[in-house]
Amino acid sequence: MQNFDERVMKVIAQAVPAAYKKVKITPDSHLARDLGLDSLAVAMLVFKFEEEFNVEFDGIEDDLDMASLRTVKDVLRIGREIITKVGGT
Repeated sequence: MQNFDERVMKVIAQAVPAAYKKVKITPDSHLARDLGLDSLAVAMLVFKFEEEFNVEFDGIEDDLDMASLRTVKDVLRIGREIITKVGGT
């Protein structure tokens, strides 16, 4: 099984628009500037994470500050916190 970071990077890579597909995704990649992910695309990542990790994020929306998600590193940090809270795989 892939480790958490690899799984998150895979989900992010699938959300990247075609014009940015050749960009290397690193923890320091800026979601909007480097990867072309607007706020709607970042919000859609939540649904993709639910599928990837087989969890439901219902009830934790208040804990998720979407505005703070600026880099891949931010997504990894918040993702770990959420998966820990909901007990995903």
